[in-house]
Order: sequence, then structure tokens, then C-alpha cells
Amino acid sequence: MKRNDNHDRLRKTGLCCLAAASIIVGAPVLMASSAHASTTTSHGCTITSLQPLDGGRNYYGTKIVYYPTQVGWCYAGRTVVVEDLHYTEVPGPNPRTGSAMRSLSYLNYGGYTTLYESQLLQNSVEGCEPVYHNIRFQVTLSDGTKFPWTSTDQSPKACINN
Repeated sequence: MKRNDNHDRLRKTGLCCLAAASIIVGAPVLMASSAHASTTTSHGCTITSLQPLDGGRNYYGTKIVYYPTQVGWCYAGRTVVVEDLHYTEVPGPNPRTGSAMRSLSYLNYGGYTTLYESQLLQNSVEGCEPVYHNIRFQVTLSDGTKFPWTSTDQSPKACINN
């Protein structure tokens, strides 16, 4: 009987230490992930603007940038239209360098989908060119009910070497 009590106490102590360690280790990870994306939920759909990615070079040697947007989930019977505006950060007003509009329909509950829009880098600055994208979206129900566009969310900036 005494042996089982010690065993249970050690097991509970180990589980408590493991839980505390996961909270301590997990907290910075949660904070870091929120700094890398902007997420919006509207009328049954969740969309996240992710940091732009270096897409390498095309056949002519021009740098390519990917602008990823994650549709986290959408309830059944919804169509979501995503507007994606691409920018380069320069002194003064940041010029829009491109845009895209995508439509996704969900007959059933939808899981994660990542949309990748690609664009050639504008080379407006020497060395590392800061880029980002703004997204907003609109949800329409299968019965035709259309909700207003969400506010615009900006992705984290990425520095793409040109």
C-alpha cells in the first residue's frame, strides 16, 4: 500500500512538472505565432494573412514573391471572396505592386486551404526589399445573403533580397 502511494505521488509530481514545462515552453511559441499573422473571423469563415515568401527566380532571373493567405475554416453553405493587395515598403506612400481576387465555395464544412499569389519583385530599393500584403474578405451564404467586407488586415513584412 505504501509503495502505491509513493508511486502515485511521483507520477502526479511528474505530470505537474510536465504541464508546467509545456506552459512555460508553449507561451513564447504562442506569442511568436501571433506576431507572424493577422487573423480575421467573419460570419463563419476565418482567414489569416501570412508573411510573404521568397519564391526564387524565374527563367529570366527576376525574383518572385509568394503572398500566402490561409483560409482556416469556413462553415458549409458559404462562399468567401478574398481580396489581396500587394505592397512594397519605401519612403513616402507605399506603392501597391499588385492585387488578386479569389473566390472559394464551401458546400460542406471546409478545413485549411492556403492560397498563394505570386508576383515579380519590383526592385524599388537596393538589397533587401520589404514587402507585405493586405487582405480583406466577404462572405456570402448559399441563400444569397451577402455580408459586408471585413476590415483590411496587414500581413507581417518580409525582406526579400533582390
